[in-house]
Amino acid sequence: MNQQLKDNKEYRKDACEAVNILLENNASIIINLEGAKKVEVPFIDIYCQAFRDDLVSFEDLVLTGFAWQRVYRGELIYRCIQVKESPHGDSEIELNREILLDMVSHYNKRGMYGLKSADFFGGKDGEDGYIEFEEPFITDYCGCPLGDDGDPVAHYPEEGINGRSKYFPLEVGYCMPDQMEYHLWRSGCVARFPYDIDVIIFLESKNHIVLR
Repeated sequence: MNQQLKDNKEYRKDACEAVNILLENNASIIINLEGAKKVEVPFIDIYCQAFRDDLVSFEDLVLTGFAWQRVYRGELIYRCIQVKESPHGDSEIELNREILLDMVSHYNKRGMYGLKSADFFGGKDGEDGYIEFEEPFITDYCGCPLGDDGDPVAHYPEEGINGRSKYFPLEVGYCMPDQMEYHLWRSGCVARFPYDIDVIIFLESKNHIVLR
């Protein structure tokens, strides 16, 4: 039976609006580092970092734009950990593994974050590696994205939001939205370590159903 695919104009409108907000408003997150230092990271580098601009389709931008809306509404929560350096290429397994092992050792010596273990194996089994905690990592969350003028555009409840995830699949370097969506659907969370930044961003869906 032939069926005609209807053009959902409402979805098209929402998709275009989400992309416009993402690109025109310089959608970014604030990362608070030690020593009162703040770093602004464009959300597109977290959710859609391609090694060539022509690999980014409009669908990729739509998925990234909708993900940013979830951040804006407090449905996609995040927390960050600074590491000693930005990531290397996927083939540099030992160098990337060393960054993760140094992170675990460094913060455990300081009694911070409750890191249990971490590893990098370079894209096998659907993820680049993992980071695991003794307890849920994202707790008492109160996020604050940035607008195009550098001012906060959203605040979340003062009482905070508690995540549930201890095990985060890790995506290092270039990463497209379908990979991010897969992890958020399957595990409810993902750890992102983009190129050119010495911070790992942990994302978790607030109301996810864990499938793994």
